Amino acid sequence: MPIQHFTGNNNYNTMACHVYVLSGNPAIIDEVNQRYQNLGEYLFGRMALPQNNNTVPNGLDVVTAGQIRNAMAETGDELRIEILGLLCIEFGLVLQPGSGIRLWGHFEEGQMLPEHMYVTYNNGNIYDTMPNAPIRRNQNINGTNPPSYNGAILDDDVIASVEVLALHPDTMAVINAPNNQWVNGIG
Repeated sequence: MPIQHFTGNNNYNTMACHVYVLSGNPAIIDEVNQRYQNLGEYLFGRMALPQNNNTVPNGLDVVTAGQIRNAMAETGDELRIEILGLLCIEFGLVLQPGSGIRLWGHFEEGQMLPEHMYVTYNNGNIYDTMPNAPIRRNQNINGTNPPSYNGAILDDDVIASVEVLALHPDTMAVINAPNNQWVNGIG
């Protein structure tokens, strides 16, 4: 299958990849971006975490200071997996090993949040987007070929993934869109 572009709803075209993956809701782009950035600031240590591990830091809705501290105790691939887990917790996605639904993050050296996020679904496809571009899909090759990368295959040492029980309904609306809302594109 060549890379395909979603044409069913242009409201998705302004989304960053993490907004599509974490919420899929065009109405809350700014809120999702802000919470995502706030989590990054805490992970980088640019914002001080509350002393009480049970406290939810300012600018987040769910993740606690203790959960952030626990994630930061990890290194390498385990740290990337923990960060994806924190994002799932913050945005209401339930971790579920064996579900076949994966949330992916592409992390380059020194990054505390993914440079790019995308999903694979148990229908055999991989989905992503970039700001000011349509959502794209392609046939999944082990989660290493996000469609927005125009055929590039990512190395295993820069990606991590977690399995979730389900994606948000607005993310699923695109995945479940009829085939006539997808057109072959170039990249």
